Amino acid sequence: MTCREIVVDAIRQVEAHKKLKAIVQPLFDQARVDAARIDNEGHDGPLAGVPVSIKDSIDLVGTAATLGMQHRRKQFAKTDSLLVQRLRAAGAIVIGKANVPQGLLLHECANPIFGRSKHPQSKERSPGGSSGGDAAAVAAHCVAIGLGTDLGGSIRQPAHSCGICGLKPTSERLTITGANVITDALFGLSVVPGPLARSVDDLDLAMRALTDKTYVAQQSDETDRPWPDFREVETRALRVAWWNDDGYFKAAPAVERATREASEQLALRGIEVVAAEPPDIERAMRLFLALVSADGLAWMRDLAKFGRIDWEVRRQMWLGRLGSTSRTVLGKLLSWTGQPTLGKLLASTGPRSASEIDSLIADAVDYRSTFWDALENSTGGHVDAVLTPPHALAALKHGSGLDLLMAASYTYLPNLLGEPAGVVPWTTVRVGEQDEDRPRRDISQLRALRNTATSAGLPIGVQIFARGWREDIVLALLKILECKL
Repeated sequence: MTCREIVVDAIRQVEAHKKLKAIVQPLFDQARVDAARIDNEGHDGPLAGVPVSIKDSIDLVGTAATLGMQHRRKQFAKTDSLLVQRLRAAGAIVIGKANVPQGLLLHECANPIFGRSKHPQSKERSPGGSSGGDAAAVAAHCVAIGLGTDLGGSIRQPAHSCGICGLKPTSERLTITGANVITDALFGLSVVPGPLARSVDDLDLAMRALTDKTYVAQQSDETDRPWPDFREVETRALRVAWWNDDGYFKAAPAVERATREASEQLALRGIEVVAAEPPDIERAMRLFLALVSADGLAWMRDLAKFGRIDWEVRRQMWLGRLGSTSRTVLGKLLSWTGQPTLGKLLASTGPRSASEIDSLIADAVDYRSTFWDALENSTGGHVDAVLTPPHALAALKHGSGLDLLMAASYTYLPNLLGEPAGVVPWTTVRVGEQDEDRPRRDISQLRALRNTATSAGLPIGVQIFARGWREDIVLALLKILECKL
């Protein structure tokens, strides 16, 4: 096929799946021009003629990085972000920009500008977030690769939800210049760009383009590390720890089964696999949630002055600005009335003073420095990587993102650590796996029960994370799981 034929087919797919609201700022005319130029002039780049989508928040010339905020909808970028430039230099053809949740802080995808994105298999479900539009576009074969970002699972949770692959590289592997992060107050955490695709090989191909400094030089926020080749990893020499319940938010039956089966698959390939528990998960989640919310979501309140705010975002804002006394009282009240999950969330989040933030950052640094040693001590040997669920649940029902915020503990951990993490599809929810035992008075747990009750047939993925800069180990293990025996 010619590049133009490939692009025309991609455009047809986007138009056929308009109701998904995945690609919300299409660039069809320019994509046709770019494809014709490659056909006429040739291109030897690794992504020559490959249709890609770009997350709304990333600068793309002639489009707005809205973040779902109405006052940004006509703030058109004059240049491409540096990562988009690298994709174009590799021959990729941008089909358009993909939808996001307003403010980028929920694992679903809705905003007052472009509306609500839908899951490719169920109009009642979300493709995830915040890179949910890209995940839906990849899953629906509108594009081959989506460029997303990940602060708290924003690549991996949508990949899991939609039955595709996603990779969050090591922090500082890729520049965030032009990525329009939601706030400068990301204390001790990093927004990390990365790809979504339908195969592990395509993740690797995308990363080779994104890390190529030939045409776009290395930036000050990128560490000078070569991209490793996952095909050179001797997987039989690896030792992998795994868990399917982190002890913080119980995974649904299909999610537990998927991770258990994936551990068995790795063992069949000669890899030493050991059951484990995450070191001090309560501390890890307290740190992650506290760091994300340490400014009390002040940036969100400022943006709210300029237009309509999604109802779930309004709830986030209300919770974010609660003072410590109100937060403590309400948290205890929630726990006493059978809402321990929300009570725990309130206790972990909220505005902090400068000294409190410094203490949180120091505690996070200490946790990172001791994580792998603690894991090795508990398993009796060296650990190269960890296998876990990507999320506690299958694709979320619309409007449940905030109540099920804690169900993403499995994705938050690699973000707190700053380690590379990837997701690959493994199975689907089976009939008979929709029933589970959870407290029915707890709103979050009740939401989880309802989410699972009608989830038969939805995709379930598994997650691998490894030590910093070892994306090759992550991809090598994901490749094994992708190629089931």
